Amino acid sequence: MPVKLLRIVSSFGYTGDKAFGFDLVSKCIAGKGIRSPLGSLMFLAYYTILAGFAPSVLGETNIPIADKILKEALQDYKESAFFLYFQGRNSRLKGEIKESTAAFELASSKATVEWGSELQRLCDYELGLNCAISLEWSGAAMYFERLAKENYWSKVFFLYFKAASLEASGNKAEAVTIYQSIPGLVSRKFGGRTILVEQYVTRKVKLFEQTGFEDTNLPTLEILLIWNAFASMTPESLTTSLAQVDPQISKNRGNTSLDSLAVLKTIKGAILHQLGRHKEGAECLNWVIDLPAGKITEEKWVVPFACWEAGVGCWIEDKNLPGDKRWARAKAFWDKATGFSGYEFEFRLSIRIHAVMMRIKELS
Repeated sequence: MPVKLLRIVSSFGYTGDKAFGFDLVSKCIAGKGIRSPLGSLMFLAYYTILAGFAPSVLGETNIPIADKILKEALQDYKESAFFLYFQGRNSRLKGEIKESTAAFELASSKATVEWGSELQRLCDYELGLNCAISLEWSGAAMYFERLAKENYWSKVFFLYFKAASLEASGNKAEAVTIYQSIPGLVSRKFGGRTILVEQYVTRKVKLFEQTGFEDTNLPTLEILLIWNAFASMTPESLTTSLAQVDPQISKNRGNTSLDSLAVLKTIKGAILHQLGRHKEGAECLNWVIDLPAGKITEEKWVVPFACWEAGVGCWIEDKNLPGDKRWARAKAFWDKATGFSGYEFEFRLSIRIHAVMMRIKELS
């Protein structure tokens, strides 16, 4: 667990023993008793959700383990909505979006008991994300509209994602209408404060308003970057996305503010790394990372996320190097990312960095 969470947990007197806990769950699964499926679900949640934070780093280890658990579990529980859901998650980690979508659709159809509506909404979210990863923007807009109508989690975020998807599909007028409605809908509170994702959405919409919604700069790809989704995209979808980013970069080069250009270069760098074009990807990301302090005034999250993506690129590029050389460059970028604080999605990035640092610790 991240240090901040460990401090909270330890204050209640709890300590962790991962190896012992994993051994107990493994014995539970092997025993084929009444708790066996619950043990399988616990492991699946651990391996698939954790890998989702850093698929390019953790996927090579976690995906095969999850595959094995799923194969055994689905032999006994072929129509389990829960196991089908995790099958969808694991398939997406492998870049098998069609298989992932089929699993989520089947999971949703099987979730028919009292609690089923919650799982169906969760599947709708995953299906919308799969559509976005596949650049099927009309489908993404449909799912996010459904979630917004059901007021699931954050209506504001889903409306924003719907609007961004409509814009990506060429329906700019309807997208602008939705963007304009968003500030008046912000209501989700936690501890008396607007939840972080809605703070982000509200800030983005206000920035769009300043240019009359002309320069939105590919908000769908920005979401996919923050959501760590490029690793699940096909080379064809990545190439298509890259072709959309380049004109926007050229368009923003003359701007006084460097915020939008930094975001676009981070998107481009992340895509290039996933395509195996590491030198070009590094050039984009280093441009962002090397910006003088104070040059980024709005998108405070972009430099630490650029550090993250630079580390991912190094990890992919150096995966065949021996010993410490495999992760030395990546770790340097991730260490640099930890030096930033007070930005949007900081907790999300902290979880990722903690997960990959634990992986490095295991390897060393």
